[in-house]
Amino acid sequence: DTRETNLRGICLNHSYLFLLLRLNHNWSSLGGLPPTAKQVGGDVVKLYPSVDNTDGVPAVENLLTEYPNPDGLPKDLIIEALKICLEENACEFCGRHFKPNKGTAMGPCHSCEYVDICMGELDDKLVEKMEEENISHTGFKIFQDDSWDILINADDDLPKFEEILESLHPSIKWTLNVSGSDNCHALE
Repeated sequence: DTRETNLRGICLNHSYLFLLLRLNHNWSSLGGLPPTAKQVGGDVVKLYPSVDNTDGVPAVENLLTEYPNPDGLPKDLIIEALKICLEENACEFCGRHFKPNKGTAMGPCHSCEYVDICMGELDDKLVEKMEEENISHTGFKIFQDDSWDILINADDDLPKFEEILESLHPSIKWTLNVSGSDNCHALE
């Protein structure tokens, strides 16, 4: 039901904003963040079309290696079923049939989890690269196509952060919103 999906999205968005407002309040009560800190909100441009079928399969394989199927299904069987779902993914709209020629289709039940698993690996890579570059931050968080972090030395580290973010994947592009440490405008 579309209404249920929209309601769930609104609730998640409001919960996310509420948590960030609480974090900002807590930071303020602790003396706040340094004046050099800025919140950075990110959004992937056209996430689903940017995650090609070949991008996520290795990420799912890695996840299944680390966390085997609790029912004992072999990893190869799960990957083969996933490939069939991805390759034979068609839909009907206004009496016409369509099959995506690029990226992941948004309608099927597996698409959200598939894209989340792929993005999860990119999330891990980003955090590793930030550590390598000595970028001080509070903790990069990603939820589907939205991300958020606080860069402690934003004026110095923001260009490096943007470069790392854009280098994670050739077809995934980001837009960033940067705001002061005392508001949530980075999430807009």
